[in-house]
Amino acid sequence: MTLEEDRQACIQAHENYEEKQREYCERVTLMFDWRQKSILEILFSSNDIEGVFSTLRFMKMVTDADEEALDDLNAAQALAEAIQADSEEKYQASIELLEEADRVLAEIRNQAAMTGKSLEEVKSQLTNYRQKQEQLKKDVSAAQAKLDAQQKLEQQERERKAKEAAAKTTVKPKPKPTNPPKVSTGMFVWPTPGYYFVTSPFGWRSWSNSYHEGVDIGAPTGAYVVAMAAGTVMARGSRAISGNYIYVNHGNGIITRYYHLSGFACSVGQKVNAGQLIGYVGSTGRSTGPHLHFEIRINGTPVNGLRYFR
Repeated sequence: MTLEEDRQACIQAHENYEEKQREYCERVTLMFDWRQKSILEILFSSNDIEGVFSTLRFMKMVTDADEEALDDLNAAQALAEAIQADSEEKYQASIELLEEADRVLAEIRNQAAMTGKSLEEVKSQLTNYRQKQEQLKKDVSAAQAKLDAQQKLEQQERERKAKEAAAKTTVKPKPKPTNPPKVSTGMFVWPTPGYYFVTSPFGWRSWSNSYHEGVDIGAPTGAYVVAMAAGTVMARGSRAISGNYIYVNHGNGIITRYYHLSGFACSVGQKVNAGQLIGYVGSTGRSTGPHLHFEIRINGTPVNGLRYFR
């Protein structure tokens, strides 16, 4: 039931109560007038005894009706009071609901204001983020351009060095021999074709107070070093004193060694022929300049390699 319906019901109940109250007042007044008469007055006012009893019965009926009317009056009053109390309770509940609605509405408005403020903050942050993103793109582009330029310079430098190295390789002439060739008198061939100048022979060296177990041949870096006889490459490597070295096993306890090489042209286990390229002259290890130190060992003992040539 709505508040308006409660209000109308309350008004109707009060009107019913007032109508019952008015009717009851009229009955009370009438009864008061009858109660003022004595039995004798009733007897004298009646035509006969039956009229007396009729009057008394009527008065009894009126009295009973008045009591019923009083009950209706009390009931009407109770109903009016109950409806009024219910209406007041519903009214109070409505007031509380309105107050709660006002509070919720105020909270919603407050949250809406805060949301608007937060939205502005988010928009500001988004603007700052976009500005930073644009700046980052510019920085990345600048860094990429710088990197591309650096890579281009490095590529140009590599190409320049490659051209210089190629020019040195192609232009560099092979040094011509400055000494008469060595002629083999046995199974060995000379290890540096075209270069025959012996810078340090086999044997005792007074200037270093040491025994030289091989023969040194002066030759430029890169000059060919060939196998002195057919055999198998048994070792290849590098040490502090001998530098890059190659050992070739020719069988029957005969081994040749080649020191201070700048590079290799063979591999361990490879079979080689006499005069086949196996490496290049260099100055690795303990060396004062480009040369080849070669040794001939028979059953582990170094022998003078020059005795096999004239």
